[in-house]
Amino acid sequence: MSLLYSFFSMKKLKKGISFFSLWDKKCKFDSTKCFIGPLAKMYDTKLGNYTRLRHFCTVAHAEIGNFCSIATGTKIGVAGHPTNLLSTNSIFYLDHSLNPRFKNQIEYTPYSPIKIGNDVWIGEKCLIMPGITIGDGAIIAAHAVVTKDVPPYAVVGGIPAKVIKFRFSEEIIEKLLSIKWWNMADDQIAMHKGIFAKENLSLQDLINEFG
Repeated sequence: MSLLYSFFSMKKLKKGISFFSLWDKKCKFDSTKCFIGPLAKMYDTKLGNYTRLRHFCTVAHAEIGNFCSIATGTKIGVAGHPTNLLSTNSIFYLDHSLNPRFKNQIEYTPYSPIKIGNDVWIGEKCLIMPGITIGDGAIIAAHAVVTKDVPPYAVVGGIPAKVIKFRFSEEIIEKLLSIKWWNMADDQIAMHKGIFAKENLSLQDLINEFG
């Protein structure tokens, strides 16, 4: 996976994009509406608007929604290895310069696409395994290893990560998923900014604000 494309990218002239960040040609993001920190690396990744990718993060084969916060040192979509073969070493199924004679033709994809919803907060030094889906509004506690899908607005943590609690009641979660405020135009969000500062949010608050 080549990262040469990003070395001289004009996107690095934008305030939120570090000159020391790296990405390949398959990555898609609006450089005026996101933050990418120093030594963050992306491969084949779509980064949503107002999403922050802090330093030392590595992201591969992922689609990340809007308004996400991804803390320092998180790894998303690291390569997997087959566990049902004699050896887990990739030299037996990928092209390697060390000894190409070992390679077999097998059907195995070391990377499976990852989908991360909107308004997701991923804590420091988390590991998100290939093929995982993380729902909107979820929180992943620092140092968690996520091996299973995470429901919307769940708080998960641990190794492997398990659901600790949900951020809101089922009724509020259902309403938030129907509102999808993260897809609104900037002007619309600005009109509703007061609701984002309200504590102890109720279903009626959301109905009053969004209908």
